[in-house]
Amino acid sequence: MDEFARRPAADRRAFIEEAASRRDLTPIVIEKDFWVCWTLRRLTTTPELKDHVTFKGGTSLSKAYGIIQRFSEDVDLTIRRDAPLIDQIAQPMERGISGKERDRRIKALKAAAQAYVETVAMPSLTKAIEAALGTTEGWNVELDPEDKDLQTLLFNYPRTSEDFPRELPDSETLVPTLSVVRTYWEKATLLHSLHHKGALREGLSRHYYDLVMLDRAGVTAEALARPELLAAVVRNKSLMFADKAASYDTAVIGQLRLLPAGTTVALASDYVAMADMFMAQPPPLAELVETIADLEKRLNEPAA
Repeated sequence: MDEFARRPAADRRAFIEEAASRRDLTPIVIEKDFWVCWTLRRLTTTPELKDHVTFKGGTSLSKAYGIIQRFSEDVDLTIRRDAPLIDQIAQPMERGISGKERDRRIKALKAAAQAYVETVAMPSLTKAIEAALGTTEGWNVELDPEDKDLQTLLFNYPRTSEDFPRELPDSETLVPTLSVVRTYWEKATLLHSLHHKGALREGLSRHYYDLVMLDRAGVTAEALARPELLAAVVRNKSLMFADKAASYDTAVIGQLRLLPAGTTVALASDYVAMADMFMAQPPPLAELVETIADLEKRLNEPAA
């Protein structure tokens, strides 16, 4: 992969455009997908990072589990408790502490996470990318100015694997990844919060698609067998991302709400706008909505 990444832009472009043609995708999706995979390699081989982060989110469902067939340019990571700076903060999830002490620890943890991203992750990743590309020109790593939590890095890559195995002989990477069942409950509780908030922001229809694909892969049965993971997800979101409008206290078996409140007009519009991001034909909107409705019913049925 590194040899391909170091090739002249025109050389890379020829393969990217051919891969896009073969898969009936836009070249920009193919190019971004390559750099997502390439960046994952950096994250899992950089000593300062590889033992302290866990891959999660929609991209993990695509790259690690092969459950969804859509492109995602975000690499979502959980910073582990043993990471530098993070390991100095007392556990805010500890039971029995006062609300004031929990708030203090949460603020301290967020500050430590910000410091880890800026002073450990960013310089380490930058150094690893420079070593792999052999140049400092044509790319950069920076903090995302739009992330108010200051925990997002942007890799502005220099402007493709299964289609050209000879060109990318070392394209596979082992990545520590969040449990697919945990991700299932993360997605379900997100849809629950969207229902109660009543507004669907741009780009969020992907989460409905993701949950449908998780269900098709048989993960619902596994999730129902692990209700303690749902409780853990709800507890974490309630404490770390407190939001009364999300109604996390009702995110329990028997009360889960997955469909958008009211009509599905906003969902339909956003789903259509996502068309270029799918690498295989997604379920039609009517089927997507029908499956989510059925899934909501199944999740809320009393255990036999």
